[in-house]
Amino acid sequence: MRGRHILSLESRSVGSKFRAFPPGVRIVSRASSETFSSDSHGTEVGVVVQETGSIDPVKWQRHWRLKFPGFVEFVEAECGNFRFSGPADLAVSTKLRKWVLAILSAGRSSVLVNGSPTPEFSYSRGLRQGDPLSPFLFILAMEALSGVMKRATDEGIFRGLQCGWNGPTLSHLFYADDVVFVGEWVGENARNLCRLLRCFYLVSGLKINLAKCEVFGTCVNQVEKQEMADMFRCRKRLSTWRAKTLSFGGRAVALKSVMNSLPTYYFSLFRASDGVIKKLERLRRVFFWGGTEDKMKINWVAWERVMAPKEYGGLGFGSLRDINSTLLVRWWWRFKGEREGLWRRLGYGLDRTCWSINDSSDFSVAGLKQKIQELTQSIPNYRFVWNNWVPRKVEILAWRIELERIPVMTLLAKRNIDVGSVSCPMCGDMDESVEHLFVSCGVAHLVWQAISSWCRIPSIFALDIHDLLDLYKLTNLPKRKAKIFHAICLGSIWCLWNARNDLVFNGKPIMVESIVGEIKTLGYLWIKHRSGETSLLWEDWCLFKV
Repeated sequence: MRGRHILSLESRSVGSKFRAFPPGVRIVSRASSETFSSDSHGTEVGVVVQETGSIDPVKWQRHWRLKFPGFVEFVEAECGNFRFSGPADLAVSTKLRKWVLAILSAGRSSVLVNGSPTPEFSYSRGLRQGDPLSPFLFILAMEALSGVMKRATDEGIFRGLQCGWNGPTLSHLFYADDVVFVGEWVGENARNLCRLLRCFYLVSGLKINLAKCEVFGTCVNQVEKQEMADMFRCRKRLSTWRAKTLSFGGRAVALKSVMNSLPTYYFSLFRASDGVIKKLERLRRVFFWGGTEDKMKINWVAWERVMAPKEYGGLGFGSLRDINSTLLVRWWWRFKGEREGLWRRLGYGLDRTCWSINDSSDFSVAGLKQKIQELTQSIPNYRFVWNNWVPRKVEILAWRIELERIPVMTLLAKRNIDVGSVSCPMCGDMDESVEHLFVSCGVAHLVWQAISSWCRIPSIFALDIHDLLDLYKLTNLPKRKAKIFHAICLGSIWCLWNARNDLVFNGKPIMVESIVGEIKTLGYLWIKHRSGETSLLWEDWCLFKV
């Protein structure tokens, strides 16, 4: 057999040797070409099974009341007494069952409706999302599944993979709410696994979510993989992200919270090749600009600029290469700091090292990333000021406008895109450039004069886009009021751009009164809900009494 994948686990958590559950999880995965067993016929299959949203959607209150006694005896029969984290074995006793049921049934809560709390009510769907009890109850349930798989492997019901001539038989791996079953690629083996999972569901109430299951095989063709997936009734996972339905603000949040965190675990163990980094960066870039693998869209700003921190003129997405390097440096630091660690004692003894990059003597990934940015980034000539009292999409539009990277007629023509006439669609007097559209256009001029009259400041006269973005610095307003005026300026840019697009793509005529009214309405909603001024009245806002 060729191309085996070995997963070596070292865990100080509960349960058997197959568990990889925090705390103290150290997982090292490596590719190897060694043979597992000479009598292991066929090709291995790995089925990734993820429970439905961990423990939260399961009706634990009902299942533990109706099925818990039998489930507890089942756990004790299959797993015996299992260790939590202390020195003594702790069996599932009657007292523990009462404690769990008390916690599940004693919770009460209320919701806010229009800012007012409703009467309290008891939970009827088990645990709340993120309840700290969830992982502990999940440990109990997974101990039973681990015992079932171990018994099935010992009795030959499920054939796992023999690791080496005298090594253990690998049948399953646990990590949090994810389960990986590994075994021979045989139809009977797969059917027995389905039966085992069905029995586990009938006993525990934990149902497998087939929409989140995937089948992997080595040395098998796509037809065989599809047949095995059909046997497990696995559905091909489709991407839940649709870039075209998200604004630039939504894509920025998705990149930072989802796509940036997905490779973190692997980056902390392996040095990614340049090809891998390049491909991942391309996926991030295509997603952010709203394209797909089949249809690319214009990348208006260089990706290096987009990845740069905000203080250096970017959006703060971060470089995957820098993330990979800083996470790997942490192993070097742990090697020097964890003197009693077994993996460290196998190396040479080193003196204690002091971390000198930041003020702390302890290693910090964030501190190292900041130092790398200081050495590799340069501060731009103009520093864009962000305002968290407006939506992220509004900030990103203003940031692109400052860089002159939006699809106005002149810039589209420079990219050899046939737009016909490059004159301004709102006034028709001059070519449509970024500066003209937001500064010197007659429509923009009327909007800015209306804003200055509403906010009770001198008439606005700007020479370029930087003057508009820095208006709040020149008004001599108090700090809080200046931030509100800055938000109004960003909102005005947003509404002007939307009005221009409605004219170009929908044929909607330009009306200055409508644009100003939209600016006031959006500004009122943003400031009231984002600045904490919930008592702000519309009448006061219309008079700019803030």
